[in-house]
Amino acid sequence: MQCIEPADSPAIGSPPVLGDDLPEQPVILIDTGFPGIPASVPRARNLLERSLRLRWIPEETRGNASLVASELATNAVRHTASGKAGGSFALRALLHQARHSRSILTLEVHDQGAATLPRLRLTAPTLESGRGLPLVEAFSDTWGLLDNHQGVYARWAWDTPQNLPVWAEGWEVATDPATNRVRAHHPSEAITFMGATLEELRRLIVDVSQVARLRTEFPGWALNYDKRSNGASQWYTARRKVPLSQRSHSQVNELYAHSAARLRALLQAQAAADRRAAHAGARGERRAR
Repeated sequence: MQCIEPADSPAIGSPPVLGDDLPEQPVILIDTGFPGIPASVPRARNLLERSLRLRWIPEETRGNASLVASELATNAVRHTASGKAGGSFALRALLHQARHSRSILTLEVHDQGAATLPRLRLTAPTLESGRGLPLVEAFSDTWGLLDNHQGVYARWAWDTPQNLPVWAEGWEVATDPATNRVRAHHPSEAITFMGATLEELRRLIVDVSQVARLRTEFPGWALNYDKRSNGASQWYTARRKVPLSQRSHSQVNELYAHSAARLRALLQAQAAADRRAAHAGARGERRAR
């Protein structure tokens, strides 16, 4: 690389400087290696963009992270051993989400080292090269070298709503700074809702959280729901993972409901019907003997 770590930028292993309410372990969004060739740069950028869209991260931060990822990947390919025959680089994206203060996105590009450390230089606006790290500095909140000096990281921070209620446990909640609207995302269910306030989204959030719990309570059923985020009525469905070829009059292979609570009641009724059918079958076998 042709560009030095800012004196006030910490190493990646140092305590975070953008917030003091971080969980001990971040969520790893990306940890992927790429061949050290120019064609890998857009692939790395596209992977990052797709991953960030799955989590609610402010649009400006997503755009800045995409630009920085391109610059750091290009720097790794052009100016480090990653760009030599058989070389490679790795892209990592880590998300710290702090309930009561801020969230932090950390982007790391790991390379295979170079003869000189990266150095920030002033370049003329008309030059085609040498602008990578100035852009990284301009479009990140803080940046610096990784601990082993084989790569660069960048960080961004943004405010998150405080004091999430119990019914929003497990949801990633953030406020769009441009519209001041609240967006709630459930990682495991891969669903996002947006509204004027968190309270406005309460019914949808509670229903989805209930579906997530029902998956554990009724593992023999595949559960799904209409993932519209406009607050319209939702249909919840349940299908047996192994359909019954012979059923009693009270057993079904598919269920439909307008709410998660109703779906749970139907699943409980099916569980009871299954027990009755199993008991009747066992009694019939005993009589046959």
